Amino acid sequence: MGNLEYLDQFQNPESRFRALSEIPIDNPNLPAVLLRALNDPYPGVRFRAGDRLAELDMEPQVRDLFQSANSKTKQAAMLAFRKATVEPETQNLVLEYAMSAAEPGIRYHALLALHLFGDAETLKAVTQRIFEFADEDAMIIGAQWTALNRWEEFLPSIIDAFQTSQSKDFRFQIAISISKLVDHKDHMPSESIELIIKSVLDDKVSMTACQAIADLDIKSAVGTLKRIPFKVFMHELLKVEAAATLAKLGEPSGKKSLAKFINDKREHVRAYACECAGRYNIEVRESLLKAQKRNDDSGLAATAALDKLS
Repeated sequence: MGNLEYLDQFQNPESRFRALSEIPIDNPNLPAVLLRALNDPYPGVRFRAGDRLAELDMEPQVRDLFQSANSKTKQAAMLAFRKATVEPETQNLVLEYAMSAAEPGIRYHALLALHLFGDAETLKAVTQRIFEFADEDAMIIGAQWTALNRWEEFLPSIIDAFQTSQSKDFRFQIAISISKLVDHKDHMPSESIELIIKSVLDDKVSMTACQAIADLDIKSAVGTLKRIPFKVFMHELLKVEAAATLAKLGEPSGKKSLAKFINDKREHVRAYACECAGRYNIEVRESLLKAQKRNDDSGLAATAALDKLS
């Protein structure tokens, strides 16, 4: 396992991925193997190598690669900088790619790294630049930073991005960011409200959509939310979230369903239902008191919820 040819014995890329993942962190040859694996023809191996390099003190060696490496290698190498603290030279390198329109693929990974160690002032400057790009992946990140920091001056640019895009997935992500920046649903683009409501039925984004509906008190979503229990294969936690959202909107059926979930036979369902009750301040005290007696995660969640209700 020690020599640099170790991964070459595996013709199957999935085997190389597993082998790379299994090399112990204290193996003295690991740094060299990881640096070499950044050039692997299989994306999964390259990105796993970059991910593992973030665990090591290898920033100078990784930075050196950016002088001559191809774009695919640079994208994987950028994962090595995804950590809370990096060297000043690394900050400069990541910022250079985050601000550049030349290579969108590398820029995307630079933005993800910058999210971990960049200060608010830096992120704001980069966000300003992002909205000058016609790159939806970057704009999603910029919109999320904007929502997180409530930079309301970027709201017109975000709304414009929503209205001009033809991508449903992009428009949903942007709509969620807009929902966190406005104080009332009437300040949302009308199409965004409709999109968020429809997304309740999409397993991939249902929970996020429900939370936006609850936060903005979108009562027109009630009819769609009531369809959730009849979606047989939808994850049970999504059904809990939908019930909590209905309860937050003042629907008795939602409160009744949430109380039932709090006493469900499955521990993770009970715990999440208790969390939702506390988050939205839903008055289901009797059910929470019963759940509190359980010696598991749902009992702890019930206690936390009751503290918020009192």
